[in-house]
Amino acid sequence: MVEIGTATATVISKQKRVTMDTDNVQSALTICFSDGSKMRFVGPKQSHDQWDAMRKMQLILDKPYLAVEMDGSVVVIPTANIKYFQFAPKPEVIPEFFLRGVEMIEG
Repeated sequence: MVEIGTATATVISKQKRVTMDTDNVQSALTICFSDGSKMRFVGPKQSHDQWDAMRKMQLILDKPYLAVEMDGSVVVIPTANIKYFQFAPKPEVIPEFFLRGVEMIEG
């Protein structure tokens, strides 16, 4: 399980937009779904060092689901419904199979 702490979550969908408190955010995770909706999670730093950050990122990529603990509950999201993740800030050390220094020119 990847714990995002007791962070405030923002859900951006076609139906509603919930505002988040971004004061003192140390890490963020945006999940973009196949249907075009997004979820954004913010919270405390999730790793002790860069190697731990890389290990946790690999754990997320290897699972068929993403589990997030927040506000006294757990949200489990099947990765089959996910188009992509965006982690911020990126760890200094990333796996060698990642493309580096690229720029998105069209979404």
